[in-house]
Amino acid sequence: MHSLHLATPKGYSLFDKPRLTGRGGGTAVIANSVLASSVLSLPAFSSFEHLAIKLPSPMSLTLAVIYRPPKSNSAFIVKFSEFLSLVCTSTDKILLLGDFNIHVDLPSSPLVTNFNTLLDCLGLSICQRPHSHPRTHPGSTHHQRP
Repeated sequence: MHSLHLATPKGYSLFDKPRLTGRGGGTAVIANSVLASSVLSLPAFSSFEHLAIKLPSPMSLTLAVIYRPPKSNSAFIVKFSEFLSLVCTSTDKILLLGDFNIHVDLPSSPLVTNFNTLLDCLGLSICQRPHSHPRTHPGSTHHQRP
C-alpha cells in the first residue's frame, strides 16, 4: 500500500499524482472528506508537475499544487501560462501552492520577470515564505548562524 494512504487520517481523502518517471516525487493533497473535493482533469506538462483539486461551496475554489524542478526549462513560462489559463477558466478563485524553484527575490532574473508578469496579468500575487535552503541561496531573507 502507498505510504501516503497509510498517513491519511480517517475522515480525509488522498488525492495524488505520482511521478511516472525517475525516483520519488509527484504531488498530493490530503483533504477533509466532508469537502467532497474532485480532481480537475488537466493535461500533463513536461516542465512541472501539478495536481488541481476543485473544492465545493462554501469555498468554491481550485487548489493547485505545483512542483517545478530546479533544473532550467525554457518552456516553463509558456506551459505554466497554458496551465493557468485552463485552471482560471474553471474557477474564479484559485490558490496555488508548491515549490516553483524560482528565486523571486532576484528581480533581475528573466525567469522571475516573466513569472511575475504572468501572475500580474491574471491578478495573482505571491505570498512567499523564507527559503527552505537559506545557506545555498545568498538572497535569502532567513538567516542561520554558522
